[in-house]
Amino acid sequence: MKKQLLLGMAVACLSFQSLAVTEKQQDGYDDAAIASFNSIVGCESWDFAPEICRIGQPLTNAILLQQHSSTSCSGKWFNLGEDLLVTDGCRATFVVSSSANKQVGSQTCSSIDFKYAECKIPTASAVWVSNKLSNSECKSGVSWGYKTDTSAIWVSDGCRATFNYIQ
Repeated sequence: MKKQLLLGMAVACLSFQSLAVTEKQQDGYDDAAIASFNSIVGCESWDFAPEICRIGQPLTNAILLQQHSSTSCSGKWFNLGEDLLVTDGCRATFVVSSSANKQVGSQTCSSIDFKYAECKIPTASAVWVSNKLSNSECKSGVSWGYKTDTSAIWVSDGCRATFNYIQ
């Protein structure tokens, strides 16, 4: 049992130094902006137990890149300064950085009654869906996107989501 627990902890705190961009580009990631962050980290809470994932450097920014659990990670992960904490069954991949010059933001945008809508954000180098809130599909370039000329996220066809962005 102890070996399984240690193995589970090791797997929960995987840290990767690169990101495959082919799939991510389809989802609205800007690979250059993501690559400017220091690393990609997987952190997982199994059986709803809290899990601390050691990063080993002071964290300026940590953003949820992709949720892997069926349980929502909203309000269930925390930047502890040099570590990430996930709780209550949250399992996700995070982008972490110790670079003070990067700003990370979040904006919810909704296509009400399947109508086109825009949500203003600061000028961003990367925008992606961090949490889909609708039953409708939110697909980059189809039902959501980022307009660089007006610095706005657009949504349509019933897409409602929280978007993260890097300035």
